[in-house]
Amino acid sequence: MDIDSGYDEISDKELDTLVQQYHQENPGGGRAYIIGRLRAAHSLRVQHHRVIASMTRIDHLGQGLREQRRNEHAIMSHDQITFGILMATTR
Repeated sequence: MDIDSGYDEISDKELDTLVQQYHQENPGGGRAYIIGRLRAAHSLRVQHHRVIASMTRIDHLGQGLREQRRNEHAIMSHDQITFGILMATTR
């Protein structure tokens, strides 16, 4: 008796090919876009962690740029805010 996981079997190589194709069509598309395209175009249900791993394999530079942009817009810590206020009031 097999247990159905609800996910389709697809090799990493096949998944990478599809993710690469979708990434070329829409470079700004993220995980949700890729998962939606897999379901809509191919009726495939693939685990989120596998889609993320595939995106990382095919787009190392893009992942790094997105991480850099996230860091540029990071929320300042309490100490950074306090230091900024002190510096502004001592000028």
